[in-house]
Parts: sequence; structure tokens; C-alpha cells
Amino acid sequence: MRPKKKDDRGKRTTTMATTTAGSASDAPTLIGRIDQADTNLSLMAMPKETSLCPSNPTDKREELFTFRVQVKNEVIDAIIDPGSQKNLILESLVRRLGLSTTPHTHLYPLGRINSNIEMKIDRQCKVKFAVTGVYIDEMLCEVVPLNICNLIFGSPYLWDRDAIFFRRPQQYQFIKDG
Repeated sequence: MRPKKKDDRGKRTTTMATTTAGSASDAPTLIGRIDQADTNLSLMAMPKETSLCPSNPTDKREELFTFRVQVKNEVIDAIIDPGSQKNLILESLVRRLGLSTTPHTHLYPLGRINSNIEMKIDRQCKVKFAVTGVYIDEMLCEVVPLNICNLIFGSPYLWDRDAIFFRRPQQYQFIKDG
């Protein structure tokens, strides 16, 4: 993520870029509050292994945009998924971090993830997170009891931040505070 100067309309733009995965010694140091983010946090796109072709490296156009964010005092994995119609947070993460939830205003089924399971969304959680040392934001998420990923940035967040995805370099650009 690279902060840019304000554009001619007074908006601050930020570009999230892919980088190579760092070593264990590059792991961010946790902080107790999120008013100031850890300066060691960075974004990276990492291919997720598929069970169908574990020996073949994933093509760049099939990679998920995976990165790490800080929520409260924990650094967690997150995914940007423009195909997700909702922003999602894992129920066990909400419990573990003691995040507050509110009843959902409109109960609805999430859909069938498994042929035997139909989940209903009944709670929401406003999550404050940090990415890098300069990008601190929050988003409203649906609380889900799945073990898919800790945090999924879906199309609502991408829409709100006027996100632009540059496919070949695997970069996202967000506009915040404008």
C-alpha cells in the first residue's frame, strides 16, 4: 500500500501492491490499540493451494489477493474477494477478540455452502483494522460460522472505497477520506 498525495478533488488515494512473502522475522509486532498501526504490516498476494492441482503453481490470474491486517491486538489473514456480495468475518474471531456485534436488521440466509447446511445471517460486526502504518479503516461485516478466512473484504467495501484492481501487477487502489 502506498499513500499518495491528495488529488485535484482533495481525495487521498492509496494503492495496495503485491510483494513477495517475507520471512518469519518480518512478522509484525502486535500493538494493543489500533489508533496507530504497526509500521511493519504490508500487503501481499499469495496463491492459495488448490486440491485439484497441488503440483502446478497457481497462475497469477487465479490468485486470491491475500494479505494481513491488524484487528485489535492480533494480526490476521484477510482476502479481497470482489465476487463476495458481503463483507464477512469469522464468528470464532469475533468471540476470540471480544468484538461487539449487533443484531442484523434483515435476517437472511447466506446460501448453501454445503448441500446439508443453510446458514442464516443474524449478526453484524463493525471491525476497525489497520493495514500498513498509515491505512486504518473500519467496515461492517456479516458474522459467519464458517472456517473460510478470518476476514473477507467483499464488494460492499470495494464499492465504498472506490477500489480499482490492476490485474497484471496484482494491485488494488482505494480512495479513502474523500
